[in-house]
Amino acid sequence: MKYTHILATTTVAITSALVPATSLAQTTTTASLERISIVGSRSEIKQNKLAAASYIIDEQAIQNAGQPFLIDLLRGLPGISVAQSGSVGGLTELRLRGAESNHVLVLIDGVVVNDESQGGLVDFAHLTTANIVSVELLQGPQSALWGSGAVAGVISIKTRNGDAAQRNVRINVGNNSEFGVGGTLGGQQQDVTWLLDAQHISTDGQNVARQGDEDDGYKNTTLSANLNWQINEKQSLAINLRGVDYQNDFDAVDFFTTGLPVDADNTTEGKQLSANIHWQLAQTDSLSHNLIAQYSDNDSENFAAGVSTGDTNAQKLRLGYYASYASNLLESVNLGIEHVTDDFAQGGPIGFGDPNQTQSVDTLAVFGDAVVNVNSDWSVNGSLRLDNNSDFDDQTSYRLGLNYQISRQWSWFISQGEAVRNPTFTERFGFFPQSFIGNAELQPETAKTLETGIRFIPHAGVLVQLNAFDSELENEINGFVFEPLSGLFTATNRMAMSEREGLELMLEQTLSAFKVSANYSYVDASELSDTEFASVELRRPRHTGSVRVNYLPSNSPIKANLQLDYTGSRIDQFFPPFPQPAERVDLRAYWLVNATVTYQFSDSATVQFSAHNLFDHEYEDVVGFVGEGLQWRVNTQYRF
Repeated sequence: MKYTHILATTTVAITSALVPATSLAQTTTTASLERISIVGSRSEIKQNKLAAASYIIDEQAIQNAGQPFLIDLLRGLPGISVAQSGSVGGLTELRLRGAESNHVLVLIDGVVVNDESQGGLVDFAHLTTANIVSVELLQGPQSALWGSGAVAGVISIKTRNGDAAQRNVRINVGNNSEFGVGGTLGGQQQDVTWLLDAQHISTDGQNVARQGDEDDGYKNTTLSANLNWQINEKQSLAINLRGVDYQNDFDAVDFFTTGLPVDADNTTEGKQLSANIHWQLAQTDSLSHNLIAQYSDNDSENFAAGVSTGDTNAQKLRLGYYASYASNLLESVNLGIEHVTDDFAQGGPIGFGDPNQTQSVDTLAVFGDAVVNVNSDWSVNGSLRLDNNSDFDDQTSYRLGLNYQISRQWSWFISQGEAVRNPTFTERFGFFPQSFIGNAELQPETAKTLETGIRFIPHAGVLVQLNAFDSELENEINGFVFEPLSGLFTATNRMAMSEREGLELMLEQTLSAFKVSANYSYVDASELSDTEFASVELRRPRHTGSVRVNYLPSNSPIKANLQLDYTGSRIDQFFPPFPQPAERVDLRAYWLVNATVTYQFSDSATVQFSAHNLFDHEYEDVVGFVGEGLQWRVNTQYRF
């Protein structure tokens, strides 16, 4: 592996710097050992047993950050880069370790919410932090655990469960006419706990185009409901629902004069729904049976001057069963079967072509995963999945890893895996099916990844983690291939491969009332052409980093948070007016600074002052789209 010697050298340097600290205490922090991963296996397991890099944003960090949109917290995690098309509400794509934006699988309470009508990506512009209690990032190929799309990793979002203590009302105001209102109501009746949460945000937004002065507004209403019923001592039922209704203004592109965004009366109206039903039977203390039914729906429609220009809808239904077993030797074993149906519909006026179409694909899968304790120091992670697809070749995904507790301070892992991303509906049928040649031989994209990492915990409150990875993407799909004999377009798998490799370093330390974390990521993402010419992939910064400083005094009503996020320079593609050819342009590096101060008036009342892009730094994630400027807000909450 290219970065193995770098990993070894850096490890020696970290050891030299931190070894004196080990004399303070010779035990690892209990909190680090007992953190639980909810996506490293089908059943919850201790995070330190994973042969993978995993990071968790807990409820305290989410609340202390004071940011209404989840993407502003995800920016601070290792390996993540963000491309946002302008201000709030603009298309927001997340890339992990230099992979494609549809190579990250996103779960909300276990439900896959990737939008197949947008090529399988998740538009993070519409994910708020309302009612979210934790976020876990699990890196590396995870298709064997969670199916198609988990190529670079998984982001798992968990919402709050119900209890009588969760009752509050929330109001926030800010510049750009931002206004938000929300509330939570929870309760418990005997063996049933429940919770309802609602949040509405509206803003006039900012101007994202470099010409004109029209602001692009945004509205978002997020509703969630959770119910947990302990039927008896052996059976339980959990139901999770989450819905989003949004509307955002967006600009057009001036194809004739500048090739850049220009003010326009365009809007998108969208709805998102995710639902999860999970029944569990604990047959014994070691063995449980699980039935799941999960559903997600993504619906959006575009309007120009109030007239519909097209709509899309994607639905995913997942039905499954799995059995979980645990013992001293077998930390976790899961075996199961599931059936997934993806439906896609697209409609709109007939112009250049007829966009109206409905498509569907079914997948039947069997899967298994296990964490085996070889002894007190060594553990083995393994997962395997076999997918039987209705419309294209069957696929096998796997991951095999080894975790070694070198000492009470040091642990190390290495893993190898292969993950898949099935062809999207657009790649298979095009935007206009009648003018697109379907390719029956189209293969899923596959990525083989080797990664290794080392963790050092010299004493309580200090954590150092260093990872290295090397991933090769094969069968990458090119969905816009001109077929000269027919004069139409088709999709093909590329013969050449793309390579992503890099390093990730994370440091955490708690000093009295201060908790400080910092990370740095280096990613080299290269795309090989069919003629073996390598070029840097678009919108992938080589360097990203983040620093978080949390002030959390135990006997003070004041808490504070400061976060600094760095995005290095990138390359984007600019399309000037015809007949000029497309050209690559540089996007400069930038820092974003967010700050929050929270004051606890009483056990019931809290006020929070927060700022996003505190210094109003000008930047672009997508060529021509001005990034979100200074946004300040005052949040108030009253608990009853």
